[in-house]
Amino acid sequence: SFFIQPELMLASNSYEYNVTTSTSSDFLTQKFTRLEIPVLLGVKLGPLHLNVGPSANIQIGSPEALIDHPDFGELYRSATYGYQAGLGVDLFKRLVIDARYSGSLSDKFGESVTLGSQTFNLDSRQPSFIISLGIMF
Repeated sequence: SFFIQPELMLASNSYEYNVTTSTSSDFLTQKFTRLEIPVLLGVKLGPLHLNVGPSANIQIGSPEALIDHPDFGELYRSATYGYQAGLGVDLFKRLVIDARYSGSLSDKFGESVTLGSQTFNLDSRQPSFIISLGIMF
């Protein structure tokens, strides 16, 4: 059978940078938190399921900027769009365990797509793998 699976996920990443100047060298850590909102279309194959769909990503908070640029704040607040695809298993009719690949659309379509008069910024972050545990309502 086919299904639609909307989700809300809170994701956190951190990156470590080595900043070297002529007089010093420091390691800086920058943390990012985002809300991911995938809407997945799927097919059930017994207790297993396959799913794929678009994902909106909204940055939460504001990390200390390593880039001194006047437009950085506006770029950081923009929602971006990517995709997720994966497989999972349903346990005890209430729990779901999923393994997914989260990817960017910017390498295929550029930095944004315009539909009508609305422009959507595409996600340009590195691809990632997601393992999640969910509860069915």
